[in-house]
Amino acid sequence: KNFTQGRRKAPVTAACLYIACRMEKSQHMLIDFSDALQVNVYVLGTYFLKLRRLLSLEKYMSIIGKLFRVGAYFMSFLFY
Repeated sequence: KNFTQGRRKAPVTAACLYIACRMEKSQHMLIDFSDALQVNVYVLGTYFLKLRRLLSLEKYMSIIGKLFRVGAYFMSFLFY
């Protein structure tokens, strides 16, 4: 549905890979892809959410659990 048209290839590919990692229950986080590609994590998050909605994957992937895990990840740095 022309999702890639007008978008940069690297963030779209990263969003696809992140979806695959989420479906396989991998421990990779969106920020890992952001760091590797030097792309803003919010841009990747936007691409991920739009692609997830386009592919109708909302019912398969819960965003809430991941937000808690990311929050715990950042909290661990506060007490390091």
